[in-house]
This record gives sequence, C-alpha cells and structure tokens, in this order.
Amino acid sequence: HELQRQLSHQHLVSADHELTVTCSVGVAWFHSDITSTESLLKLADQALYAAKAKGRNRVEGALRVL
Repeated sequence: HELQRQLSHQHLVSADHELTVTCSVGVAWFHSDITSTESLLKLADQALYAAKAKGRNRVEGALRVL
C-alpha cells in the first residue's frame, strides 16, 4: 500500500501541463488451486479492474479462484 500511496501523490509538470498520477493495483497470490501462470495473471487483472471500478487509487486483492 505504501508504494501505491507514494505514486498517487506524485504530480508531474511538463511545459504548462500538470498531470496527476493515480495508482490502482490488483493483487493475486499463488496457491494450490492455481494451475497456470495465466490463471494467476487473470486473477490479478480482475482485481485491478475491481480497484478501478471502486474509485481508482486503491489496492484490491483477488477474491476467488478461477
């Protein structure tokens, strides 16, 4: 969560444009029900989209196994 917090507080300035950075993170962990790297990445991707859907700038963990 600390890395996400630090990234989301960054402001980038280029010429006369200021950009605000957001950081949404999806987390999944390997366990015996995961049968492939692709399955693990799919869970992490689903968690990432859940984080974005809940307002961005947050960390969400995968809640279920494929």
